[in-house]
Amino acid sequence: AGVGKFRVTPEQLGWFSSDKNMVQFAGEQVVAAWWQNACGRGRGLLKLQLKENRGSGAAVNRFAGFQTEDLKHLKAYFQKHFGVAVVEQDVDIRGWSWGDWSLDGGTDLRLMVDGKLGVEVPVAELNQVTTLGKAELNVEFQDDGSAQPDDEVLHEMRLVVSGVGDISMSADQLREELLQLGGLSASGDSIARVPDVLVTAPRGRHDFEFFRQVVKVRGKTQSYSIKSQHIARLFLLPLPPTDIALVVGLDPPLRQGNQMHQFLVLTFDKDRTMKNTIAKDKLAEIGLTEDDQEHVVSDLMARLFKTLSGKPVVCPTTEFRELLSKDPDGPCSCRCSHKATPGHLFFLKRSLIFITKPVLWFRYADVESVDFGAGMMRRTSFDIIVTLKSRLQFEFQQLEHGISEALITFLKKVEVKILNPIKALKVPSQRPGPVPRTAAVQAAPGRRIQGVAGTGSSRAAKEVEDEPDPEEEDEDYNDASSESEELSEDEVEVDDSAPPRQSKRVRRT
Repeated sequence: AGVGKFRVTPEQLGWFSSDKNMVQFAGEQVVAAWWQNACGRGRGLLKLQLKENRGSGAAVNRFAGFQTEDLKHLKAYFQKHFGVAVVEQDVDIRGWSWGDWSLDGGTDLRLMVDGKLGVEVPVAELNQVTTLGKAELNVEFQDDGSAQPDDEVLHEMRLVVSGVGDISMSADQLREELLQLGGLSASGDSIARVPDVLVTAPRGRHDFEFFRQVVKVRGKTQSYSIKSQHIARLFLLPLPPTDIALVVGLDPPLRQGNQMHQFLVLTFDKDRTMKNTIAKDKLAEIGLTEDDQEHVVSDLMARLFKTLSGKPVVCPTTEFRELLSKDPDGPCSCRCSHKATPGHLFFLKRSLIFITKPVLWFRYADVESVDFGAGMMRRTSFDIIVTLKSRLQFEFQQLEHGISEALITFLKKVEVKILNPIKALKVPSQRPGPVPRTAAVQAAPGRRIQGVAGTGSSRAAKEVEDEPDPEEEDEDYNDASSESEELSEDEVEVDDSAPPRQSKRVRRT
């Protein structure tokens, strides 16, 4: 898709654009041609049907934007050199939305209004086909990302199938027909079925059924079909303390209404297992044997996605894990927040990824710098700002100070530019708060103190009290009793080395 030039010779014809996109095929491959005055402003569309697929997955090509006077030249040239007549198709321009639908040759979904063409969409460009109720059909189209900001692109269309007319078919029957023609149908026996999988987005529990060319995702209200060729990348990431996440990257993304889901996050209990229900002749395809009577669900799902898509499953690097902890079973991620949403930040071998919602994934090659000094520095945590070469910035907050040295060491090894590393390594001193009453009693006898001796004012003390302590969020992970004891000891400490504020007035009694 895009804007380019159409060129035809006695032997071949094709189209190419300035951004190096090109479509080219031999003239003998053309079996039929149609002309439609469907582009507005006196412009037409040329539709060509080929003998066979040319690797693009579709046997029909459309070229829009011809001038009206180009029709007579195209007719003469195609008839002379290719022996193909260019047929003019009448297009209904009244804007009616009620007519008779048909599947023309299994390549296009047509809506005919009084014998004229009302709507025509290619079946090969379907992405999702779902039913809403008994008579409504929702059709979503693929987004190849080639549209310009000012282009108008059809993303979704809703049809009401009444079941009357020349072709009597219900909405469910038409959905199955479109799924089969668009390559979204689950043809043949399923390889495996995994029920009750928790998905972050689209949120809810879904059943996954794996076929050779497609993965069916069935929820309580919606069902989705994911082509195996649309699976772009896979990540298997442990989530402390007992969960594990399988992140599935999609290209094009999965559309749910107005939302685009570039990643699916599937969460499992790492100890969850299921009985073997896979046929014996299909076990070897996913690297399993007949002796395996039970499968760990997370491992099984990763194997299935890897086998169907041919994409490798990326796991956390052991190098970063060893920098964080000497324990081989220790943490391999950094707990932090992005826009007040808690999550986990994984530094992989060639990229970093933040989960669970939203999912943010960046290659190190696309990262301009990681700034340790631009964010806020706290007593027990710090912030970092990741700046991409596209000048977009993403801030991750409340990383623990204990991982700062390991993080800086790892980023240097992967050759990522680091800004202000010294600020992250330096632990800020605690702000002096109000002197406890027990310390105030120890003042010299015979003096009445009308203020608080020390470097902090009452306003500063109020700010310390109101500021949320980052350690409060660690109560689920640390021992709450020992932590509270440490905090109480810090509160009664008095900094004797700090000079008293000279502006305090002392009255002699």
